[in-house]
Amino acid sequence: EFEPALRLMRAQKVDMNLTHDHNPAAFLQALPTLVRQASPHLLSLLISALRPDDVTVSTYPNAPPPSSSALVPKAAPIVGGATVRKVDVVCDAMLAALEEVDNTKLLACKVLTFVRRDPPQVEAAVRSLQAQEQSVQEDGLEVL
Repeated sequence: EFEPALRLMRAQKVDMNLTHDHNPAAFLQALPTLVRQASPHLLSLLISALRPDDVTVSTYPNAPPPSSSALVPKAAPIVGGATVRKVDVVCDAMLAALEEVDNTKLLACKVLTFVRRDPPQVEAAVRSLQAQEQSVQEDGLEVL
């Protein structure tokens, strides 16, 4: 149940990056379920909160590690000779999960996945908006 967990994190002011940084592989694998279960508002907060540092090192160094069977390397993957950044990886995976769900209420979340990248992909965000009906474009434009 992701919705109650994200609500609790928000209420207790726990950095939402912890959802990824505690166990990146498990988080990325669970993203389709998270997108189906969480409200668009909480998904937007999660995407907006993304930052490149690992909060298990910077903010919560005493947090218990994931179970030994779930341990994965935390090093950033290297693709084509360049280090892939955490925010970009999460945004790519989140966008893929959002694309699987046919829900116009998630349009702002989709736009956020473009804008939160480094560098921001504003042109891609605008193209994504242009592909939508006029009536739902306003939600996405508010994000830009």
